[in-house]
Parts: sequence; C-alpha cells; structure tokens
Amino acid sequence: MKLKKKLINIYLESGNKTNEEDVKFYFLWNALLMKAEKEGVSLRQSIRDYVEDIDDEIDIDFEDERLDVFYLSPVFEDLRVEEDKDIYYYEYYNTQRQARFNDDYILSIRNFQRILQDNDISSMMMSIFKVYDYLMNLDNDNYDDRVIELMKASNYLLECILKA
Repeated sequence: MKLKKKLINIYLESGNKTNEEDVKFYFLWNALLMKAEKEGVSLRQSIRDYVEDIDDEIDIDFEDERLDVFYLSPVFEDLRVEEDKDIYYYEYYNTQRQARFNDDYILSIRNFQRILQDNDISSMMMSIFKVYDYLMNLDNDNYDDRVIELMKASNYLLECILKA
C-alpha cells in the first residue's frame, strides 16, 4: 500500500473515532486534501476537480438540517455574519462587478449564490476551505454557535464526499 493511501486511511479512521467536531474536521479535511491533491494545481482547484469528478457518486441529503448554515448567509474568511443583510440581499447582489481575484467579499457571495441556486457542492467546499483556515488560525477553541454549526455541516459533507 502506498504511503499516501495509508495516511488517508489513518486520517479517516482518526476522524471517525473522535467525538470532537474540530478534531474530526481536521482529520476529514486532510484526508480529502490528500485524495484531491494534484501536482501543479492549486488546492482549491484540486478540490473542485475532485468533487466534480465524483459528483454522481456523492450521496448528500440536502434537506439535512446540519446544512442549513450554508443556506443562511455567505461564509466569509473571518466567518462574520452581516446582521443587517438578509438572504435576499445576497441572492440579488450584483457580483458581475469587476472584482480582484482575492476579493473575499465578492467571491463569498458568488459561492453563496451558487449554493442557493444549485446546491453546488464545489461552492460548499470553498466555504469549508474558509472554515478550515479560520480554525487553524484561531488562538483558542472557544467556538461560537455558528462556528460549531459550520464544523458539523462541514463534517457531514466531508463524510459524504469521502464515502463516494
């Protein structure tokens, strides 16, 4: 067995054994990264490609209440919620404006619009990417309710994708 496959199995086993959402998220995310990784391609693009390649095999219940957090508001890189803006604001937000490639605000809203319109798994994965980066840069593990919901939703999606 190749080392990469062994590591993926270790990550999966470790993720399935733990009851801590953040630890589970870490192991499942890294298992996915190892499966999706392509040489010479960015991680984000590798994840998109991988998910699109196995899309027909992924069995996700989009009615699962854990996923509701992805349908309530965009996931920005700092995981903030804009209290004064409702779902309709984002649904009809004009994302056709010129945006810099790294403009998180526009990209987050575009992902959110794709999630609302198509239950787009790739867009959900880009949101999960932000959750992972946020957690890895946090100084503590005192998570608020939204972060916990995002971790649970992320874990559910990652489990579904990794089973495919």
